[in-house]
This record gives sequence, C-alpha cells and structure tokens, in this order.
Amino acid sequence: HHVVTASWDNTAKLYGLGDDESWEQKVIISHRNTVCSATFSADSRHVVTASEDSTVKIHSKIDDGSWQLTAILSHEDSVNSATLSVDGCHLVTITEKDTAKIYSQQTDGAWEEKGTIPHDNSVLSANFSHNSDRVVTAGCDFMVKIYGKEADGSWQQKTIIPHKGTVYSARFSPDDQHLVTVQYQTVIIYGPKTNDSWKKKAIFKHEQHIKSATFSPDGRHLVTASMDGTAKLIGQATNGSWSEKASISQRIWFNSATFSADGSHVLTVSASDVVEITELRGNH
Repeated sequence: HHVVTASWDNTAKLYGLGDDESWEQKVIISHRNTVCSATFSADSRHVVTASEDSTVKIHSKIDDGSWQLTAILSHEDSVNSATLSVDGCHLVTITEKDTAKIYSQQTDGAWEEKGTIPHDNSVLSANFSHNSDRVVTAGCDFMVKIYGKEADGSWQQKTIIPHKGTVYSARFSPDDQHLVTVQYQTVIIYGPKTNDSWKKKAIFKHEQHIKSATFSPDGRHLVTASMDGTAKLIGQATNGSWSEKASISQRIWFNSATFSADGSHVLTVSASDVVEITELRGNH
C-alpha cells in the first residue's frame, strides 16, 4: 500500500494508496546529496534511506498514518545502501570506504553500531538472512563474508568464501538454507555444511554479465537476468539438486528479474524499455 522512490535530486518520496485507488504523496525525505537507496522494513512501518551526504535516515509510520523521522545515523563516507533486517531490529549499511556496518536498535529506540565488516576493496552487496541473525557481504576483493549475531549483541565473522573474481551480490534464500553469489558470468548456489561453513551445490553460467539472481519466496527456485539476453529459471529437485528448468529470451539484455510474492510469475526488466510478466506453469 506504499511506494518509495530514491532520486538524484537529493530526495526520497513516499506515496500511499488511497481508498479510491489513487496515490497520494505522504512525505518528502530530504538529504543534502543524492539518495542512493530507499527501502521499506519487512512490516512496512519504516523506510530507511542512504545518501551520499554520509547519512542514513529512518522514517517511521505512527498511529495517525503520518511518517516521522525517528533516527539519523551519521557515517564518515558516502553511504551506498542501507537495509533493515526482517525483524526490524538491525540495519546494515555499505559505505564507500570498503566496509559494511551493522547497527542494532536498543530498548530505548536508539541505534548503536555493533559490528564492522571490512573488505580489501569496494563492498557491492550486504544482506541479512531471513531469521535476522546473519549478514552476508560481497565485494571487489573476490570475497564473500558471513557474520553472525552473538548472545552479547555483537556480530562476529563466521566464514569467508573466496571467489575467483569480483562478487557483485550475495544473498540468502528465504528459508536460509541456501546462499547465491553472482560473479561476472557465473552464479553459484551454496548449501550449509557444518559449523557455519557452506559448500557448493550448483554452478550456472551465462555468456555475458549477470545483472541479478533472485530466489523465489519458497526458496526452491532462482531466476537470473543477464546481458546475454536470457533470464534463466533454476529449480531444486526433491533430492536437493539444482538444474535449469526454463529460460526467457529476447534480443537485448535484461537488467533484472524477480518473482511475484506467490511465486507464480516472473517480472523482467530489459534495456529496451520493456517490462514483461511471464506466467510460470506446471512441468517447468
């Protein structure tokens, strides 16, 4: 029932859906520089924005339906992204200084820095697990790092997964049983081993740069989007193996591909100014 946009005009704009199906602007979130990202919390009651002005702002919806600024987190460098955990209690930010920072909300509502994830080069991705107790980061130093929350509230390194090139993104499946990483032309799916270690379960390749790889809501399927003009649908069999089930093709590259909330459709966005919805049917 809400949508938020982020812009180079130093603002994020939040709109709400009215009873007459019209969209009404609810609030303008202002920064002193470009807004790099704007995302909702899982319960839709908070919006977090990240900006090149080195700040992260959290706006929260109050009982009368209005939105109020509830927190400002200052950084030393430009903030490329900020993402809340599913339970809304933690926040991970990516700065231009080759680091990701983890914040946790205290009982008084204040946000406190609880951990720093260093990389040797730019961090390109930082995401929470769906149970909110893990953070996975990926970067230009060819490394994927997983940090876990300790009983004292701190975050400690659990494992490092080296790659052979820049890792553009890494994220957990919705059931936290798998991890997918994206390199230039390669997608790797990992499964848990023991004691916070992960093992490769499957590798899939495209002919050109992969722009995104996204799990379905049930965690049993993955869709990729590539500059080779294909989006691949990858599925998990009952024996746990992964294989390519279908593909969506066009003459120009895809920028992204995502599943609908019920997993029955795939939305693709191409460089030819086309958004396409594909229905997924039985027998793959």
